[in-house]
Amino acid sequence: MLLAGSQDAPGQRALVRVLVPAGFLVRTQPGFDDSALAGPGSPVAVLLPASLLGVALPDRLRGLRTRHPALVIVLTGVRTDPVEEIVALELGADVVATVRMPARLIVARLRGALRRVGAAAGPAPSPGPAEPAALGHGLVLDLAERAARRADGTRVPLTRAEAATLALLAMARGRTVTRERISQEVLERAWSYEDRSVDNLVLGLRRKLGIDRDFGPIRTVRNAGYRLVDGSA
Repeated sequence: MLLAGSQDAPGQRALVRVLVPAGFLVRTQPGFDDSALAGPGSPVAVLLPASLLGVALPDRLRGLRTRHPALVIVLTGVRTDPVEEIVALELGADVVATVRMPARLIVARLRGALRRVGAAAGPAPSPGPAEPAALGHGLVLDLAERAARRADGTRVPLTRAEAATLALLAMARGRTVTRERISQEVLERAWSYEDRSVDNLVLGLRRKLGIDRDFGPIRTVRNAGYRLVDGSA
């Protein structure tokens, strides 16, 4: 899983839009909080906008590298200046993404950094694109292919929004994912009570996957949002 700090920073939103279809689970948060890097399910990489750190950037980068030596740090929104890039790398960044760097090039460099971390750690699996995730009821989400598979092996192609919604639900399995969060992180806009976009997205997803509203793995939580349950729930 990747943690993206301050999705509203320049270029950050566009990068997240490319990462999800590329097979990465991405969790966004306003600002940046070091506590999100510890504990179970902690991210293997962080997308950190340079503008978020401001004058504290040198100290924050050094601190992150010291406290989290295996964390892949991607510093985004850096000015196209070789000196600034070199300084950021020497301070602890693994990938320096300049303002005009294509998002797909950033993704390629991120993959390379994750491979290096995996090699240094030994035979343990290298963290990177999400492995296929069981959704329950015989369904499996494959973000790398941006598709779901039914129990009989049938492949169901997904749109970017559908794949991102399933990824959010899978990450929070058993817990409610609010409509506000889905709207913000998937549809990239604020949610209002009159807005039915999230409900229509989930309705279409259920129909595409052939799952029941009341007994399928995607359950509606009244006046809140949705949650993913296993087959026994």
